[in-house]
Amino acid sequence: MNCALWVAHQPNRCEEDLKMLPFCRLSCRICGNNTLEFPDIEEKYDLRKTPPSLHKLAFLIGRWRSDFGGKADFPTIPKFTYGEELDFSLSTVMKMPVLNYSAFAWDNSEHNLTELHSENGFIAGSPNTSLISMNTVMSNGFVTIEEGEEKDKSIRFELQRIGRIKFSRDLPVRRQ
Repeated sequence: MNCALWVAHQPNRCEEDLKMLPFCRLSCRICGNNTLEFPDIEEKYDLRKTPPSLHKLAFLIGRWRSDFGGKADFPTIPKFTYGEELDFSLSTVMKMPVLNYSAFAWDNSEHNLTELHSENGFIAGSPNTSLISMNTVMSNGFVTIEEGEEKDKSIRFELQRIGRIKFSRDLPVRRQ
């Protein structure tokens, strides 16, 4: 079990299991670290507050960023490079336990930040199963509902439903 899942399942274990203290410095920040300084963790990223139905998703919680230039190569448009940031956080106001999800991609070839794509949504876990659902609203006018299963800290989503606004640009959508 990785540290994120360990803390999500047993938030007090860091304080109780002294053998683990030297090895667990980042996820819960209860034990602190005299050699490194950590900022206070925001409530929405505090793994100790992960509801049981989201324990299997605790490994996602945080902000993930790549500035190294993903490369996109589509047959109908010029090649380009992009950066991307994903954010997974605990929802502190929803009745049903969900992770808030957002993604933002930008053009890496330009000096100013030009949005290529953004999306927001929610990820939920079915209690006592590995089933995961994600619903997303995108800046291009699309809305998706996807489902998948968590296995070994990996999720492969399959599209269940897709919708779009009438005046969005016409993007081909094919079911595999």
